[in-house]
Amino acid sequence: MESKSEESQIDIFGKPFGAKVHYWALHDLFGSIAGPEEYGKFKAEFPEGSPVFFTGQIERDYLRRWYTGSGMRSSLIVSIAHDVEAECLRVETLNTLYTLHGPGRLCVDAPTDYNVEVDKTSALIDGNQAEHDVAGVGQLVFLDKPITLGPLFEVIEKMGLLDSSRQN
Repeated sequence: MESKSEESQIDIFGKPFGAKVHYWALHDLFGSIAGPEEYGKFKAEFPEGSPVFFTGQIERDYLRRWYTGSGMRSSLIVSIAHDVEAECLRVETLNTLYTLHGPGRLCVDAPTDYNVEVDKTSALIDGNQAEHDVAGVGQLVFLDKPITLGPLFEVIEKMGLLDSSRQN
């Protein structure tokens, strides 16, 4: 049975609920923007967005764009809310709403291949980084372990992505 809260997000926020995602990585590309002038150009082109997006593995795509198990990349993120009760992140992108489940990671690299990003996250979670030759993999975040959430909230605050209307 589908979660009523996911179905109702379409009506409340005016964007469709896209997918449940696991093995996620938030890619914070703010550091790759050269300076205030470049950031100004970015904001002029994407006034609602931030230079942050996520990659991950689809558990279920309600809009039928991807197969279960596919790697994907979101559009730019508009807001993020930590749903403590559901142990997930509720993410609003320029186009769609998502929930990110389970552990994930924070990184500052641009993804080369979405499935490779899922493999990096999986390797970090499983503790097999050396076995998978994962360089610059980023920092692990467990949504159910508050001690690991500090860096996540730093990125959210720095980019102005916190959306308290979606916090539970």
